Amino acid sequence: MVRLAVILRDTEIQGIAAAIQNMLLAAHASGLGGLWIADVYYAWEQIEAALQKHCPHPLVAAIALGYPAESPRRPPRDYAGVTVRLTELG
Repeated sequence: MVRLAVILRDTEIQGIAAAIQNMLLAAHASGLGGLWIADVYYAWEQIEAALQKHCPHPLVAAIALGYPAESPRRPPRDYAGVTVRLTELG
């Protein structure tokens, strides 16, 4: 039973991660800047105080959104010498 609980928790965290990624992509498409904050458990009490609400479930992550002050240029990517090899498993 403990193993099933661990698997379910991992599945829940994966779902949360996918939702956060989609929210950040939607925010970017809308012109917002976003930051995924993963270490929220260190600030659990401060977050509850700021929200003025008790959180009955463990906090996994937070997202900070806002309009960026600047739009830096995308850094150049160098794909020279990159090799990908697909192998059959099994």
